[in-house]
Amino acid sequence: MVKSNKYIYLEGGGGAKDLMLRCEKAFRLLLEKAGFKGKMPRLVASGGRSQTFSDFKTAHSDTKNQFVAMLIDSEEPFDPG
Repeated sequence: MVKSNKYIYLEGGGGAKDLMLRCEKAFRLLLEKAGFKGKMPRLVASGGRSQTFSDFKTAHSDTKNQFVAMLIDSEEPFDPG
């Protein structure tokens, strides 16, 4: 199996391992239905907004990654500070 160097960091999962896995699974199913089956990026549920942004920044600085994205809730503007 080839490890993906494309990542999408997800706000969600609440920090609990089982909830994070369920979040990743739900987004995986959504993306598969949207036509990404067979070319799926690695999905990483990171919990809260700040942790998701921190994980995204770390992954974005890694030059081995071809693509890094972040999905966060849109209930309010995000200030990366």
